[in-house]
This record gives sequence, C-alpha cells and structure tokens, in this order.
Amino acid sequence: MMTFRNRDFVSASIISGESNIRTIVVEIMPECLSLLASSFIGASIYAIGAQVGLEFWALVMSAP
Repeated sequence: MMTFRNRDFVSASIISGESNIRTIVVEIMPECLSLLASSFIGASIYAIGAQVGLEFWALVMSAP
C-alpha cells in the first residue's frame, strides 16, 4: 500500500489539486482491488475448510 504513495499517477493527482479522498478512491483503490479480491477468496476458502474439518471431527455443536 505504501508503494502507491510514490507512484507517478498519485503525484500527478496531488499536483493537479485533487482531494485526498478522490486520490484514494480514483487512483489507488482500483490498483488494490485484485489484492483485496484474492485475499477475500483465500480467507473464504480457508474458513470453509476449517468448518468442514471441525464438522468431520464432530467438534462443532450442532443445533438440536
């Protein structure tokens, strides 16, 4: 995330007078979306695997 601060397109948006919020939303967030999406998918797969493992070993209390 900090490497985006030194990129040319971020410097250009700051020099052109865009607000900090606009710079973050328009310039930085599109660059981070692939990282955020892959992290979300990985965490979801891990959570599903953990739940399946706990169910297999009967360590999760099920509803009566």
